[in-house]
Amino acid sequence: MPLQVQRVDLIIAMVERDTVKEHGHRSPAHWLAAATHLEIGECQRIISLAQLLRLEPEVRAAYSAGALDAEKARQIAYFCQHYPTTMNPCDFTKARTILLDHASQNIATKATVRALIHRLEHLFGTGDGPPPGEDTDRNALFVSTTLHGRIVIKADLDAVTGA
Repeated sequence: MPLQVQRVDLIIAMVERDTVKEHGHRSPAHWLAAATHLEIGECQRIISLAQLLRLEPEVRAAYSAGALDAEKARQIAYFCQHYPTTMNPCDFTKARTILLDHASQNIATKATVRALIHRLEHLFGTGDGPPPGEDTDRNALFVSTTLHGRIVIKADLDAVTGA
């Protein structure tokens, strides 16, 4: 685990200095793939984790201390960057603390952390956006014709009534 933490810290420093493009690589993930012979998908996951941890010092501290693994740290840091708009700062701080405490336990898995994040989003996610009856993007009907004269109808279903 300490080597993974050190790798993420070095990636954070590299992203902050923005030195990759000077050496001819398109992105830090491409540089990491070329330098380590890892798959590009794994490199992009490492880079995204480093970028998220750079923005969330509390999650970075828990990850550096070894309380979180990389996937749990990514989930929590992503939630911290994209929390519901109806959540006030006091509730956000409590939610982050709850997530970090839960994820640092040995019984916590990625699925339980994801379920806790989903519960928090559902709890605080109500009330933002227009009601279903006034949502013009949801309540839309598109009718068009094809080259052969057939009529194509596309309608978005209402999430409340299912019609």
